[in-house]
Amino acid sequence: MSVADVPLSTLIASITQDSLLSYVNRLQAYYRRAAGTDSNYASRDWIAARFAAFGFDSVVIDSFTSTINSVPTPCQNVLAYKIGTVYPNHQVIIGAHRDGVPAGPGADDNGSGTAAVLEIARVLKDVPTDVTIIFSLYDAEEYGLFGSADYVKRAYARGDS
Repeated sequence: MSVADVPLSTLIASITQDSLLSYVNRLQAYYRRAAGTDSNYASRDWIAARFAAFGFDSVVIDSFTSTINSVPTPCQNVLAYKIGTVYPNHQVIIGAHRDGVPAGPGADDNGSGTAAVLEIARVLKDVPTDVTIIFSLYDAEEYGLFGSADYVKRAYARGDS
């Protein structure tokens, strides 16, 4: 069986509003998740723990440094890998950014995107997929798309497909 054998309506029915709301509410509780803040680092750990709780055994905290407000700042993308069963070297990325702006709770930007990635990961965890899916939650996007740019630079250097 693969994801192609599961009716789309079954996958959609597996998505729950309660899960999405709980993820957004939890992310908002990390006050002002701006890159480089303690609340941002705490949200990173919570997200990695969520992926692990879903059953992903390949969760990576991918560190890089960005210059934010003229200060070199440690930042981290959080990645979970679901290895494909037929074409494991071909990858699809489902991503969003996990950081917020200093002036807001980060609910719609981008708590909702982070919640969607988490829920898709939860739903697809035990559904075999032909290709590898990388669930990517990027950091430091509010300051210049730094997390996704760092990821793309490394993926290109590795020759990812």
